[in-house]
Amino acid sequence: FASSTVPKGKQGAVKFTITNLGTNTSGTWSFSAELPTSPSYTFESSNQTALLPGEHIDFTLGFDRGREGAGREVTVSVDQDHRVSEANEANNSQTATVTILK
Repeated sequence: FASSTVPKGKQGAVKFTITNLGTNTSGTWSFSAELPTSPSYTFESSNQTALLPGEHIDFTLGFDRGREGAGREVTVSVDQDHRVSEANEANNSQTATVTILK
């Protein structure tokens, strides 16, 4: 179920959408996701298939060993190595906060 709170003893997950907002095909790309786990963990994706202009793809990443507390951050970043040439590099990262109950 969708929630910004992970109940005690449950696995958390983050669902996100990546969209090509540009006017050209993206070429291959990758993403990383900093997950609120203990110890900290960053998921690194493999190369992803090119997206056509306006095309999007949804991802869901599950995680366990959540770091208990409020205001825990999940950050997803796309094309950190700037392999995809684009006019706006500022929209390649998003952060959300979750609460992981004890």
